[in-house]
Amino acid sequence: ILLRLKVEHLALAIGVICTLIACFAPLAQYQNFLLLIGSVFAPLFGVVLVDHFILRRRGQGLVANLHWSALLAWLGGIATYHLLANLY
Repeated sequence: ILLRLKVEHLALAIGVICTLIACFAPLAQYQNFLLLIGSVFAPLFGVVLVDHFILRRRGQGLVANLHWSALLAWLGGIATYHLLANLY
């Protein structure tokens, strides 16, 4: 069913739906959602930057072994974000 729709029409429909949801959503819940997004993606971005620019692991393929140190750094960043968010 999605193959018959043009990308422009689908993008417009999704944009209208998301705008309506944003207009009628309670702002307190929206702020919590933004804090949750920030707590996940800010530490993840830090791990990706260190991996790319400092450790220089470019081009090791898309499927690599799990790097536990990176996962622990990411989870530690999430925990630190939430601890600091509760302090301020």
